[in-house]
Amino acid sequence: MPQSSHSSHVVSSKLRLFVVVAIAGIAGIYVTSIFKGKETTTYKGYLTAETSAVVADRHAAIQQIHVSQGEEVEPQKLIATLIDLEQPQRLLQLKASLQKNKYQIEQAKAQIDIELIWRTRAIDTDLHKTQIEAADFLKKQLNLKMEGLSLNRPLSQNVPGIKQSAFTPLPPEGSRKEPERIELLLRREANKNAIEVVETQFDICEQRIKQLNDLLKSLPQKIERAHNLPSLKKEYAKIQAELSEAEEEKNGIEIRSEAYGTVGVIHKNRGDKVTTGEPLAMLLDQQQRYLVVHVPSTEINKFTSRHKEQKKLTLTFPGGIICTGVVHSIPPQAEKMKEGNSASLQIVKVRVTPFGKSWPQLPIGSQVNVQLQK
Repeated sequence: MPQSSHSSHVVSSKLRLFVVVAIAGIAGIYVTSIFKGKETTTYKGYLTAETSAVVADRHAAIQQIHVSQGEEVEPQKLIATLIDLEQPQRLLQLKASLQKNKYQIEQAKAQIDIELIWRTRAIDTDLHKTQIEAADFLKKQLNLKMEGLSLNRPLSQNVPGIKQSAFTPLPPEGSRKEPERIELLLRREANKNAIEVVETQFDICEQRIKQLNDLLKSLPQKIERAHNLPSLKKEYAKIQAELSEAEEEKNGIEIRSEAYGTVGVIHKNRGDKVTTGEPLAMLLDQQQRYLVVHVPSTEINKFTSRHKEQKKLTLTFPGGIICTGVVHSIPPQAEKMKEGNSASLQIVKVRVTPFGKSWPQLPIGSQVNVQLQK
């Protein structure tokens, strides 16, 4: 009996121990799940600002950099001085082009003078001939009109200033026979037609005289255009301006800022060679700072909102400074990136802008911890 009692006691103790362990395990799992549910993922963000590049405008060498990193600049601030490596050759080419253009202008002017003389002479001859013809037509017109006056008046009536003997005598209207009356009507009609023809010929002469005079006035310009003189003069002025500019650049080409900003990375040093469009320095706009947050593509849905309100984020800057930001934009495409020793991930670079309290002044590129607000 004592042995049986001892066995029962052992079994009971083991059972109680099992129950305690089971309860402790369940409690541990429950507590772990609670803390796990409260755990917040931290993402890495990097402080960035809107930038603009100061670039070289030609192939050159850097003579001097006039700014340093962190320096505040304003429009037209001198950033760098360049030495054009091709300037000596360019000066020779411009001088040769200027001399060639000058010779072409002188040659064109000589040809224009010769052509203008003989063309003016030909037009003057044509003009003189037309003026004589116009005078003859005017004289005929006056004679025909005087004859018309005689045909339309009885002989008994005196026409002032007209000698009756100069025209064929006409019998009085009442004494005229039918053939004579018909002849008179025909002569009147013929006189009328002759006057119209002469007037038309005179008008044609006057129009021709006007055309010839207009041609004389515009002739110099037309001949100059025919010999391309205006274009040659324009090209000469352009080459002359380029040559003057090249002469002024002997002491260096000044590259200046086009906007306000803070000097960021300076890509080149004194003596370095640069090509056209190559950046010399970057200007940062401290008034337009933002964060670029690296978010795994599998978690990007956490940064989107179904409502119109922007998703708010808690930002922890270096030094423990806590601020707030909002999701400004999410790009439509992810990028493959590798951070540290971890495997490559598809990362979405989310843009976050300030909200509420101003962000601290920190160097661009500073890392910021980002957490979603619940």
